[in-house]
Amino acid sequence: MRQGPSMISDDIPAPPAPLKKIGKRAQKVQDRKDHILVTAARLFRERGYHAVSMDEIGSASGMTGPAMYKYFKDKAAILIAILELGTAIAKQAIASIDTTGLSDLEILAEHVRCYIDFTGETRDAMVVTVREANNIPEWYRPGFLDEQRTVREAEVNLLIRIRPELTRSEARYICTNVFQGLISSSVYLYPADSENRRLRLSAMAMAALLA
Repeated sequence: MRQGPSMISDDIPAPPAPLKKIGKRAQKVQDRKDHILVTAARLFRERGYHAVSMDEIGSASGMTGPAMYKYFKDKAAILIAILELGTAIAKQAIASIDTTGLSDLEILAEHVRCYIDFTGETRDAMVVTVREANNIPEWYRPGFLDEQRTVREAEVNLLIRIRPELTRSEARYICTNVFQGLISSSVYLYPADSENRRLRLSAMAMAALLA
């Protein structure tokens, strides 16, 4: 073996130490940003978006207000990040559904179950998404609404196959009101891990989708 930098194999040099340090630093920054988002989502849920300042988010996150601006330029940027996090979690949850051998009706029921579970697990972010979406900047609104429609398209397509008498606009209207209305808003009323919430919501959601 050649002499020189430490090797992973005879032919592949180990990554240089500075790259490792950069990776660790980036991970630390991401961890801090995630912590800020979790904290801000809780404060926004408890007190409302307009009643919470950047200084208060910073204090609750364990840092001074001015230090917050290293991670987010303003409070609107934090709100946007919370909404984007909720959307990303929704996409991941839907993608995780195993549809092997299931009928369209059974797959739709799995979407309902999955959405109920992840909205309960991400209660703070979901309350903020439902209640504070009107506070997002105007420049961000069209893209946000388009993203929300994209998330719902899988359920819209399923519902049209199950209920072919519906137009796409009618199916989208129903799915939006069931998933983003009925299910998401339920986090106000039931504990996140409530079995009662799961059972009631599943029955109500499927009844509304098939009515």
